[in-house]
Amino acid sequence: FGVPLLDALVSNSSAFITGFFVLSGYILTYVYSGRDFSSKEQLFKFYLKRFARIYPVYIFATFVFFFIFKPSNFTSFDWLRVIVNDVFLTQSFFLNMDDMGLNCITWSISVEAFFYLVFPLIMLFFVRRPKILLVISLLLSFIVTVNLIGDLHTAEENVRRLSLYYAHPLFRLNEFMLCIS
Repeated sequence: FGVPLLDALVSNSSAFITGFFVLSGYILTYVYSGRDFSSKEQLFKFYLKRFARIYPVYIFATFVFFFIFKPSNFTSFDWLRVIVNDVFLTQSFFLNMDDMGLNCITWSISVEAFFYLVFPLIMLFFVRRPKILLVISLLLSFIVTVNLIGDLHTAEENVRRLSLYYAHPLFRLNEFMLCIS
């Protein structure tokens, strides 16, 4: 953009995504730490609130984006893949969806939806064992770092691997779990 502060913010924007995932884990834990997720009623209420928080606005934005940016080179199969992945919030699980998606930034909403899905399980298994959760979170961080640094190939292969690690929910789970513990 030619404005040093704005250029610095944009070029380091991935740090904001990490911060968002860490903050999300903290806030969910703060709000839901007293809930009994073994209760079907509590579990249903949690998922309903989480769904209502992100899905309606997300779907609206997705449809608006589809109507504005309609690539003419998409085949019927391409459209089907994009729509199914966007409707079911699975973009972040597939490496090539970044290239295929119309609104590729929605991978972060896909990751957040995965965190909402696993949060009750994390709370059920680790709420009384925060040290174990912290160790698992740090271990996941270590594994991701070793995989990113320790196995360097061609520049093209590295970019491909980085994009997989960057957006995949399993490789972002450590960020979310860090503030649950």
